[in-house]
Amino acid sequence: MDNALAEALYLCNIERNGDVVEMASYAPLLCKESHGNWSPDMIYFDDKQVKTTPSYKVQKEFSTHSGDVYIDSHLSLNVPDKLKKYVAASVVKDSKSGNVWLKVVNALPVDLQLNDYSIPARSLKIFKL
Repeated sequence: MDNALAEALYLCNIERNGDVVEMASYAPLLCKESHGNWSPDMIYFDDKQVKTTPSYKVQKEFSTHSGDVYIDSHLSLNVPDKLKKYVAASVVKDSKSGNVWLKVVNALPVDLQLNDYSIPARSLKIFKL
């Protein structure tokens, strides 16, 4: 879970710099169980099943809730400065569909309150605005 949260924090920053960053990739992607050379991978499989990881779920959420226009935003957090790096937000708009997505990552061990929304500890929440 820690890897997935770190990746979500990173992806929020990639979206914030979308005018510079055009693409991101994830490697290694696939691993057959008991034959891994690297850890972590995104998808594990054996002869009978496929298992996705929390990192897969983060990548999927960011790819299906993407936008081509970044909307500047600011979070006012009531936490010590040294802990602010564990919380990130990104607001993007898909100009084709008109959807606006707010993504909030909370890697802190405590819940955050965002107006009427609760952001559970150690989670990624996505809201359609």
